[in-house]
Amino acid sequence: MRLWDTHTGEHKTTPKHNGSVISVAYSPDGNRIATGVFSINNPSVLLWDAQTFEHIGTLTGHADVDSIAYSQDGTLIATGSWDNLVRLYHVHTQHHVATFTGHTQGGPSVVFSPDGNTLASASADGTILLWKIR
Repeated sequence: MRLWDTHTGEHKTTPKHNGSVISVAYSPDGNRIATGVFSINNPSVLLWDAQTFEHIGTLTGHADVDSIAYSQDGTLIATGSWDNLVRLYHVHTQHHVATFTGHTQGGPSVVFSPDGNTLASASADGTILLWKIR
């Protein structure tokens, strides 16, 4: 991942990752960036301060993350990964909250409903699943 100043075209920084970044999401307030990393040894989601680009946290426990979404209030992160699982994390504590199963193929894409009460996931198996989270 490389970050650029869109006004000047200047390269700002290239945050260090231990693998390839295959997904990225901004927090709703724009203060954090989450990156999903493909790595044989350490697949994870890394959290970054969007202003300083300082690494501020790591979410672990899943395979290669293909999709990341923040809840509208910024308190939760959902991930979809190649192990066919959807995982939910609390942003501030960085604790794993829940794991959802049901997909059988491909890394699920994830998105929160506008009211933040439901998480939707879709995968290459042709299914769209809805998860009540609040």
